Amino acid sequence: MANRYKVLLGALLLGAGLGYAHAGSPPLTITADHWTVTNKTGQAVYSGHVVITRGAFKVYGNRAVVYVRDQKVSRILVTGSPARFQWHPNKRPPARGTAQQITYLAASNLIELSGEVEIQRRGQTVQAPQMRYALSSGTLNARQRGSQRVKVILPAASSTANGP
Repeated sequence: MANRYKVLLGALLLGAGLGYAHAGSPPLTITADHWTVTNKTGQAVYSGHVVITRGAFKVYGNRAVVYVRDQKVSRILVTGSPARFQWHPNKRPPARGTAQQITYLAASNLIELSGEVEIQRRGQTVQAPQMRYALSSGTLNARQRGSQRVKVILPAASSTANGP
């Protein structure tokens, strides 16, 4: 348990000097079992039960690499078996999903997902090998890769909505 507190302290110290993508953005909090930072490369590697939180956005994975450019977090690459995310914005329906790899691009508030991607939102399920999700606008873009196509599963209309 003490290691988790040390890792959280390290994440806070790292984040305190980095700045954020937008003024007024909620702070970025990262917890993990292990943390290694390399100042020369501008990378911090977190491993073991990684949880990344920024406001209503959370990502869970086995490993995360935080990339820093111009003293700001530029992107975060999270991997897992699978990696997961949750997004619960105030005035939009929540979304959640899984992928082998989730990349958070801080400046554009965008996530890129690859490898067995599945996202649920508004009662729908979208499956694809690759997706981009713009968190600010709620826009989801799914793409095929080779013969792997995009699949959208829409819920059946309720019997009360159709009437007798």
